[in-house]
Amino acid sequence: MDDLKRTDFHIIKKQQSLGANASETSFTILFYATPVWFTPKSFDFDKYGYRNCKLTEDKQLLSTSEAVIFHHTSFSALPEKPNDQVWIFATLESPYLTYKRFKTHTLERKFSWTMTYRKDSEGFSLYIILKKRLHIPVKNYTSIYMNKTKKHCLDREQLSNSIKSRSLCERTIEIY
Repeated sequence: MDDLKRTDFHIIKKQQSLGANASETSFTILFYATPVWFTPKSFDFDKYGYRNCKLTEDKQLLSTSEAVIFHHTSFSALPEKPNDQVWIFATLESPYLTYKRFKTHTLERKFSWTMTYRKDSEGFSLYIILKKRLHIPVKNYTSIYMNKTKKHCLDREQLSNSIKSRSLCERTIEIY
């Protein structure tokens, strides 16, 4: 638990404007390393009132993009960083889980901004949106539980690929 109280998990924040490479009319944001679940085509800046921004995955635009986003699990090596370009370290995981990945010599001082679920990030990225249901489904959870034959619950997302965790995941469990 002492690791959670550490203060050095944060990336050193340096105020930097996107204006260094920016044209007067538009900004190009390159999502260099996207997570498997993200599709830039579905992101619409107009919806949020930013008509002069374009999000792309075209790596040919690396040298001319004003900002470049790298998702923490989606890159193994980094390209050369153009001067004055904003590089963004993006993650939806906690600092505890990304600290080892980020705190390496090759990534040292490469990133200008962070994009996380935390509101104190330079780029805030919602993890989830809760919406009020119009109709609440009626379920008898006591009955559902009593009819279960296996009393296990497993969140496999954070397990490593070790033999031990793989054998645990291969056990038969009920999904509800």
